[in-house]
Amino acid sequence: MQTAQTGFVGVALLGLLAVWAQPSPGQPDWARIKGVTLDARRAPRPGLYDELADLGATHVALIPYAFFRDGELRFNGEARWFSESGSGAEALSESLAVRGIDVTLKPQLWMGNGRFPGDLDFDDADGWDGFEEGYREYALHHAAIAAEIGSDWFVVGTELARSAIERPEFWRGLIAEIREVFPGRLTYAANWWAEVDSVAFWDALDAIGVQAYYPLAGDTDATDFARSWASHSAMLKDLARRWKRPVIFTEIGYRSMSDAAVEPWAWTPRRSADVPDPAVQAALYEAFFAGPWKAPWMSGAYIWKWYGQEVSDRHDLDFTPQGKPAEAVIRQAFRAER
Repeated sequence: MQTAQTGFVGVALLGLLAVWAQPSPGQPDWARIKGVTLDARRAPRPGLYDELADLGATHVALIPYAFFRDGELRFNGEARWFSESGSGAEALSESLAVRGIDVTLKPQLWMGNGRFPGDLDFDDADGWDGFEEGYREYALHHAAIAAEIGSDWFVVGTELARSAIERPEFWRGLIAEIREVFPGRLTYAANWWAEVDSVAFWDALDAIGVQAYYPLAGDTDATDFARSWASHSAMLKDLARRWKRPVIFTEIGYRSMSDAAVEPWAWTPRRSADVPDPAVQAALYEAFFAGPWKAPWMSGAYIWKWYGQEVSDRHDLDFTPQGKPAEAVIRQAFRAER
């Protein structure tokens, strides 16, 4: 299955050059990001750092979550989860820097109960003001950490669609404040469907960030993943041209399941009786690296996700490519640009 799909990707790519091989919005002055998002409950196993270096990774994203409960934003700068704490970020940065890998901090709001942070809304100005005051403190705290550990990228927010679309002046003000604290480059991680083409402050940032969970199949077991990227790529090309900013996929990932292309963002199996299908996961990455990855507007991507501890059979349906055929696909693409 994997070999046949790989060959088809190459054929389909030839027919899509008109979509992808378009003039660049301007070549950025930084190297392409070849990243993974790290999830480490505890200090990572000793071999992790060399494993990421062998993968060809240049960046590791860490997500220090904040929580929204009872109308209040809360965060703990020294969370017990290693990769979410300030001290964990510092330790990871030191160990990764030896291998030439940078750490990116990517604050994200966790709503709980399956709620989408992009739906967060308030009845009046006081509610918005209270939220924005809390978010400002949260973002600036982590921007300062990013500056201390020498990150070259910081993500100012993640998938806060209603806020980003309806209250752009808050974000412009916050971005200006973050630039006073953090000397590196900035992006915002917009949801692929709900907001990326409606954000009005891309010009205040260095790149357009996208949580790239684009559906590449309908309800059938489609395998034409390369061609399915065409309309999504056309939209992103136009967006990059309009704002004169390159695009970074702040997340891209697929489960190891036969229908992973249908709803790539979904955490739970759509079919209760499904079994692992790592070949489909690998084919989806092959389509990405054969297509959007090569586009002039593309400035890098962060793979969702990589575990700091050993993976096991409980990760067989998971997003992680570790120990699966997709890992070899990612390694080949990342290392090809060395």
